[in-house]
Amino acid sequence: MNENNGSEAETPSGSKRRFDEVWDFHDGRALVRQGWQYFYIDEDQNPISEELYDWGDDFQDGRAQVMLRKKRFHIDRCGNRIG
Repeated sequence: MNENNGSEAETPSGSKRRFDEVWDFHDGRALVRQGWQYFYIDEDQNPISEELYDWGDDFQDGRAQVMLRKKRFHIDRCGNRIG
């Protein structure tokens, strides 16, 4: 993952903020970290869902691995849990 420190994007609540880290886009999605929470934005800087994760990986082939409350699973490009 390549990270861009101090980037600006929109939060899941809709406000624009300066984030701790924003990673490069993969499959039209970028991982964002604010504090200890992670979420994904689309190319228009809109959150793909309201979910906040403990960890996340880049999207590849339309899915990304995330962790929430010590459980890992995959999500699709809309933020829906797969499997």
